[in-house]
Amino acid sequence: MHANRSDTYPPEFDILTVCAKADTDAAITHLEELISEDNFSWSLLTQLSVYHAVYPMLYQKLITAKAAHVPEDVLHQFHRVYRNTAAHNLLLVQELKRVNQILAAHEIPLIAFKGPVLAQVAYKNLGLRPCTDIDILIPEDRFSEVETVLIDDGYRVSSGIQSMSKSRKALHLYLSQQAAFMRGRNYSLDVHVRLMPPGYKYNPSFEDLLERSQQVAVAGSMIQSFAPEDLLQILCYHGAKNRWERLKHICDIAELVRANQDMDWDAVIRRTEATRGLRILGLGLYLAHKLLDLKLPDEVLKRVLSDKQVISLGAWVIARLPAQMELGIAGYKERVRLHLRLQDNVIDKARYGLYSLLRQIDD
Repeated sequence: MHANRSDTYPPEFDILTVCAKADTDAAITHLEELISEDNFSWSLLTQLSVYHAVYPMLYQKLITAKAAHVPEDVLHQFHRVYRNTAAHNLLLVQELKRVNQILAAHEIPLIAFKGPVLAQVAYKNLGLRPCTDIDILIPEDRFSEVETVLIDDGYRVSSGIQSMSKSRKALHLYLSQQAAFMRGRNYSLDVHVRLMPPGYKYNPSFEDLLERSQQVAVAGSMIQSFAPEDLLQILCYHGAKNRWERLKHICDIAELVRANQDMDWDAVIRRTEATRGLRILGLGLYLAHKLLDLKLPDEVLKRVLSDKQVISLGAWVIARLPAQMELGIAGYKERVRLHLRLQDNVIDKARYGLYSLLRQIDD
């Protein structure tokens, strides 16, 4: 067994974490040695890479390493999936461009995030991050107008929302702060009016986010997206919302920080303090640092490591993550406990507690 391999990780998961680290000679050498040990299942490795949505990164690293021990059929399978991922993401970009033009014609601004925009901004490659839908943030007071415009364009509201009464729909939209729209079989569009549900204090104004946003070139299209400092905070909240159950959420953070070496960390900390989300930010950065060797400024790392709850929660996530595919989604009580521990103070714990009860009613 390789001396650097963690005794707590199964070899398949260890390979995935190495593939999600920065492209260094040490990481490539480590991967080559892990592959050559032949003490793992290629079938399980493939399943895990799909579950954690990191199979394109695995393929890229295998190609870079030129590992002689990779079965030919496995390499062909990963190449096909990598190519299909890039093609699908390109379709999503074209649809995002079209939706952007339609809303712009009605003078409705949007900010795109996650999905193919994140693939370009953080990974610098549309093929490296699997995406299933398009996510946009719009001004809250324009939602009804956006809904009408999209339906006129051929989109339909998700079947679950369509069947709701007016009052139930209002409650659902309040609790989720987003609505899903579909067009045909290929396009799913999540329209957000806020970035997080009301269980969290994080609700910066659309105007502030838009003012700080930037245009990014994605497959020849200019798309409005978040400033890196805002996007980092959003990704940490998004990972927390999904309980860090997939490696891709941690990869998103690591890749974004690596792609933005000039990140304004003072602004990140200042804005996170304003939303009382330092523990949520800290956990995301801790996981990326611990699992994927993300290098952080000394002062930021010191601040992250000073919160004992971050260390404790990080240990819980890291212990669970390799077996997450078998464990499945955590139970309701376990999810609530996790989110309560993520809150910085008693007021925010009470806020989340009330929100979780309302979600039970909505479900």
